[in-house]
Amino acid sequence: MAQSAEADTGELLRIGELSRRLGASPEVLRAWERRYGLFDPDRSPGGFRLYTPVDQRRARAMVSRIAEGVAPAEAARQILAAVPAEAAPSGDDEFVRLREGLERLDGRAAGEVVDELAARMCLESLVSHVVMPVMRDLGELWELGTVTIAQEHFFSSFFRRRLMALADGWEAGRRTAVLACGPEEQHDLPLICLGLALHSRGWGITYLGTRTPAASLIEAVRQCGPDAVVLSCTVANGLDDGLELIAAEGVAPPVLLVGASVTSERAERVGSPPVPTANPAAVARWIDEVIGGSRERQR
Repeated sequence: MAQSAEADTGELLRIGELSRRLGASPEVLRAWERRYGLFDPDRSPGGFRLYTPVDQRRARAMVSRIAEGVAPAEAARQILAAVPAEAAPSGDDEFVRLREGLERLDGRAAGEVVDELAARMCLESLVSHVVMPVMRDLGELWELGTVTIAQEHFFSSFFRRRLMALADGWEAGRRTAVLACGPEEQHDLPLICLGLALHSRGWGITYLGTRTPAASLIEAVRQCGPDAVVLSCTVANGLDDGLELIAAEGVAPPVLLVGASVTSERAERVGSPPVPTANPAAVARWIDEVIGGSRERQR
């Protein structure tokens, strides 16, 4: 991410222009605002962010410090102290503590924050408003090269352990779903989140995990007789090796393809209806209302 030499001139900048000048994506700028309270932009009559000169100075300083190897949370703390404003926002303290713990590879500190949040939030809210936003922001920082390989592995391991602890006993439910990743798919955190949210709505979950061969999936479906089958695909070609066999076998329950790499062509091959969103909690709600409701009417 390259820092522009352009200085602020007192003008208010839209997010697209600030992004262009800094070489930082709009998503990253929004994450810095949401997680660290780094900016306090004005708003246009249409509701668009307008970044003030103070915001612009903070943004350039953030880019510079990250390029020097400073962790984002620490960089933001330094910048908020060095570039004050009359009413600088404090940010969400719990999110900041969680991010700091993760960036320090301090699982105990990060776990304490998750426990605090879980004690007062329902499972669906925890997934939608804590786990997925933090993982999304960390993914953006990974793409920017400001997260190390060790940190990325730690983040994934931390959330997988915490989520699977919440999954204890999730096999029981009035309806059942088989969840699996495609034969070449190793990224299962979104699918675990979906399973937890679906279980919170009364579904029993049979979880097959990553890199599930199509033949094994079909065998499990025949054995369990679920109300729905959910296949995750977040990488290109993660499902392709198994789609023909799944289609040929004519799996009886609805087969739902979810994930960033699902295309309409892949979905059509196994008769998957279009899933209206990528948010795991929202997908779980949709499955419960649409697929679950349909299965109830058939009984």
